[in-house]
Amino acid sequence: MKNIIFSRRRTMLCLSLLTALLLRAQQSPQVSTTLPWSVRMTQSEMIRNPESWQLDFQPQLKWDYCHGLELQAMLDVYDRYGDEKIYRYALAYADTMVNVDGSIKKYRVEEYSLDRVNPGKFLFRIYEQTKEDKYRIALALLRSQLDTHPRNADGGFWHKQVYPNQVWLDGVYMGAPFYAEYAYRNDRVNDYQDVIFQFLMAARHTYDAKNNLFRHACDVSRKEQWADPVTGQSQHSWGRAMGWYAMAFVDALDFIPKHEAGRDSMLTVFNSLAEMIKQRQDEKSGVWYQVLDRSGDADNYLESSCSAMFTYALFKGVRKGYLNRSYLTTAIKGYQGIMKQFIEVDDNGLVSITRACAVAGLGGKNYRMGDYNYYINEPIRTNDAKAVAPFILASLEWEQLQEDERIISVKQAAVQSGYKSRLVVARDGTGDYRSLTEAMDGIRASMDYTVTVHIKKGVYKEKVVIPAWLNNVVIEGEDADHTIITYDDHANINNMGTFRTYTVRVDGNNITFRNLTI
Repeated sequence: MKNIIFSRRRTMLCLSLLTALLLRAQQSPQVSTTLPWSVRMTQSEMIRNPESWQLDFQPQLKWDYCHGLELQAMLDVYDRYGDEKIYRYALAYADTMVNVDGSIKKYRVEEYSLDRVNPGKFLFRIYEQTKEDKYRIALALLRSQLDTHPRNADGGFWHKQVYPNQVWLDGVYMGAPFYAEYAYRNDRVNDYQDVIFQFLMAARHTYDAKNNLFRHACDVSRKEQWADPVTGQSQHSWGRAMGWYAMAFVDALDFIPKHEAGRDSMLTVFNSLAEMIKQRQDEKSGVWYQVLDRSGDADNYLESSCSAMFTYALFKGVRKGYLNRSYLTTAIKGYQGIMKQFIEVDDNGLVSITRACAVAGLGGKNYRMGDYNYYINEPIRTNDAKAVAPFILASLEWEQLQEDERIISVKQAAVQSGYKSRLVVARDGTGDYRSLTEAMDGIRASMDYTVTVHIKKGVYKEKVVIPAWLNNVVIEGEDADHTIITYDDHANINNMGTFRTYTVRVDGNNITFRNLTI
């Protein structure tokens, strides 16, 4: 009898535990699989790291380039898709780390680390949104570091004060895009030349003609053990180092004026870099190896952070016109490869990116020689910020590409089906329609492309209603003074006083008027 009671109790306990686990599973935060990948990864990271300071596996507060990298990408998602929670998540880190007086927790100028400059980039948008003066002061503080940051004799920034005379490709990303954006936002036009110089200087010091790649770094003094005694270069081309360099180009070029001397040289180097990336893409998987100059070799592995960085840089480079459109093929193959090789989704819809090198450097206390075995044996982990953020950025580019192609497709279909994107209204019958009212009837309802209604000179006495089912319409006159829409007799129509005294009533959305008189 006791055994039966004990058995029943154990069964009840098991059932209780099972019920609790099921309830917990039901209550676990979930990510919808219908959302765009950029949003899904952003939401997944916010669930994994409830506090934004916890990003990149941090157990305590840290002013770190990885936080800036991810929060910058998340703000891009916020800008595109909305969701106030994303903005508040980024704001929470800014508010936590930046003190009322504009000083920054865990940051000291005198460390002279370019890594500490990079997280400042996301503060530009935080200040733009909040107008809190502490963020303006913090940005100025970070910018002040560049005034006294140690340099080589040729003017190239040291990567860090603890790495004297060393130029790392990583450092170009950490410093140059912030430098360019600060110059742009604060009208410091004389800074652009120094920004451009940092890119060209890094190319000159790290280019390896033998392999037609950029090496990870260069010790200009040629004193480090890891440095080639003749060139000063490190031993290998590390995928993520070139990824940082590629992203630095597309992010900094946003802020460098087209007429600036040397910008064309930057574009030349970037195009050479894009060709290197294209040539080293793994044909079968579509992604890239950890050590690029040993691609395909034994123990080398396909690595997610550099693959996402390359893909993002190529996508954006094509979109912005920095690269020939032919590189879009490489970018698309890269993005599809990332999805197949590295992206995993759990039962709650949380998205993870796998196979990212946790860290790799040169020299330091636990000395790193930068040989092949060193790079391939550094820890590999899932959801490293240095893979997460570039994946979000690459996904945003991919999603923009899909939207652009959809719009083009709709436009082509509209033309083929007889709908026009430009209609001409002329009283004398030389256009498509004689009145604006007729033109409104000729526009397809709820179209996804913009229709321009061009009205030739004349006085159009009509009462125009733009219905609610129309959107994306531009109504333009041939001449502002001589293209007139009026309705002289509307003042007391139907004896209703001033009610309904409009000449044009707009019920549709995204309706633009220009160059005419109403």
